[in-house]
Amino acid sequence: MVLDVLRGVATLGILIMNIQSFSMISSAYFNPTAYGNLENANYWGSPLISLGYVGAIMLIYKSDVCSKMTWPLARVGQMALSNYLLQTLVCTWLFYGHGFGQFGRFSRVEQMMTVLAVSALQLIISSIWLRYFRFGPFEWLWRSLSYWKPPPLRVKK
Repeated sequence: MVLDVLRGVATLGILIMNIQSFSMISSAYFNPTAYGNLENANYWGSPLISLGYVGAIMLIYKSDVCSKMTWPLARVGQMALSNYLLQTLVCTWLFYGHGFGQFGRFSRVEQMMTVLAVSALQLIISSIWLRYFRFGPFEWLWRSLSYWKPPPLRVKK
């Protein structure tokens, strides 16, 4: 039901945006106010199209294919605090002076490769860790401090 509404809203947004685009003569394309008051079509159409994107993402997320693809991400989420701290240690060691001091020296492509490498490292470590343990190390510590007693850490086999 909700997805149908989002689909309809997105269709309305696309219709509004296309009316704006197709009704302008080519000389007015870069200056929409020269051909009437159609700049509001973009103002009203863009949020509607954004809701359509939300609907599309929800459809993909609820599909069976997506649940198999997002399983490794769920593992990373179970160890969010530990992964955050790991990422902080790796990146400060790589970029700041107490490590390799590479801050400001990476190109955009090298930055993206670093992000992908750190993310892949977290996916691998999280999956391996959670085969043997119920929580990440810092999640376990946090729960131990919260409950004033350590929860069982190992996975029962």
